[in-house]
Amino acid sequence: MIVLKKMNNQKLIKAIEKYFVNTYHRQEIAAKKAAGSFIEDVEGNLYLDWLCNYSAAAAGHCHPKIIKAIKEQAGTMDAVSNVVYHTGLQVAEKIVDFCGYKTQQGKVLFMNSGSEAVEAAIKIARITAYTGKGIARNKAEIISAKNSFHGRTPGAIALSGDSIYKNFEPHLPGFRQIPFGDSEALKKAINKNTCAAVLEPIQAEGGVNIPPSGYLRECREICKNAEILFILDEIQTGFGRTGAKFCWQHENAQPDLMLGGKFAGGNQIPVSFVVGPKDIIDIIPSGLHGSTYGANPLGCAIIKAVIEVFEEEKLDQQAKKTGEYLLKKLEEEIGDSPLVKEIRGKGLLIGIELSAKAKKARKYTEELLQKEHLLVKERGDKVIALTPQLNIQRDLVNKGIEKIKKVLGK
Repeated sequence: MIVLKKMNNQKLIKAIEKYFVNTYHRQEIAAKKAAGSFIEDVEGNLYLDWLCNYSAAAAGHCHPKIIKAIKEQAGTMDAVSNVVYHTGLQVAEKIVDFCGYKTQQGKVLFMNSGSEAVEAAIKIARITAYTGKGIARNKAEIISAKNSFHGRTPGAIALSGDSIYKNFEPHLPGFRQIPFGDSEALKKAINKNTCAAVLEPIQAEGGVNIPPSGYLRECREICKNAEILFILDEIQTGFGRTGAKFCWQHENAQPDLMLGGKFAGGNQIPVSFVVGPKDIIDIIPSGLHGSTYGANPLGCAIIKAVIEVFEEEKLDQQAKKTGEYLLKKLEEEIGDSPLVKEIRGKGLLIGIELSAKAKKARKYTEELLQKEHLLVKERGDKVIALTPQLNIQRDLVNKGIEKIKKVLGK
């Protein structure tokens, strides 16, 4: 049995790895507590968290209102199975309205992980192809972008089209990839068997790649004219991360279906969803899709609290204001560093692209954690992503900038 008070980071990591299947390239600390913008390891060291669990901790770790909602719900009703309705399902109206679909008689399908929401969207697109568009059986195609990331389940891998998953081949058929940020490429790729285009508004995992202005709006119009579904994966960009509730709102490019997750579960349990107009989303017959824990009472209580926190603290506005400040200060402090090629971002989704002469990004993320106690994540070999909590205090923003300057401002 592991006794924390007798362990340092290395000893605990070694004990864990004896029995734990590690599918991540982890950093060499073992966390035991988290609150607000900080993580504490077993040795008592504090780390400023600018990863925030890939944006899932958008309001910081262990937000009091979310914890309160969990405590109240956990003692009232656990999962009662999807054979019956339960009172928590009333949150469906709240999320439909929050996502901007209430006037279109919108509905929401709750799942757990982001990958599950992606899989659900693929199923909706395919059943629409065969029952609505008259596409021949087994011929439906979905278009996505190269360098995208939609998850690690088989359908999500095929949708992403990333070559690093070659050992899982054969991939599921029916997917085609086009260059990201190129609306003309989308237009040319559509054929008689195309049923949907699934895109990220900004490629977060792919390196914080921001498309040209107007790209989402153009893609929406192309899909509308071709009578195919326009689906946006807002799992990482949603809930205020880019300075708007959802990234599509920057261009008024509302998708037919939108995928959400991450902060939807308050960084406490996995909660994801697909939302869209009733005539599009309400197409899967009973029994052909579901989840034991999807739309469970605890998840419903959490997403209700998350929306309330978002609205009370105006997280989108905070992200916009703080993001503009952070981008400006980073440019001033490290913009002319020989290690930095470009600093780009929207809201508090920011990427620092390293120059050709710099080493791989992993070297600098390790140095930031071990020497400066700042947790960030590399995205590929040449980009360091910054995704601090949306309601972060200004003094902690300045503290993080100083830490980055020490490592990259050379």
